[in-house]
Amino acid sequence: MDVGFFGPMKQYHQNVLADQVRYSGPEAYSKLDFLDAYNEVTIRTAKRETIQHAWRKAGLWPLDPERVVDNMKKFEPPVERYYDPVKKMLALLEKTPEPVEVD
Repeated sequence: MDVGFFGPMKQYHQNVLADQVRYSGPEAYSKLDFLDAYNEVTIRTAKRETIQHAWRKAGLWPLDPERVVDNMKKFEPPVERYYDPVKKMLALLEKTPEPVEVD
């Protein structure tokens, strides 16, 4: 779905944003401008053909389990979104060798 539907949606939005910034400047782009652009982008991309293509490409309709699994393999596990110093210290301690006693 990302490549088949949200990819084109992202591209359309980038084009609309670039036009807006080019003519009005980045500080002039407001929340209302975003909503207006989002509406235009949705109208351009949320078409029956686009959605059907995205589902077909993802292997969701008609169902193609092999394609679904292949698509899942393309994604990496999510990156940790926050830094946990305790967790980091515990991981380092697990890797640290035990001290050796010297006589």
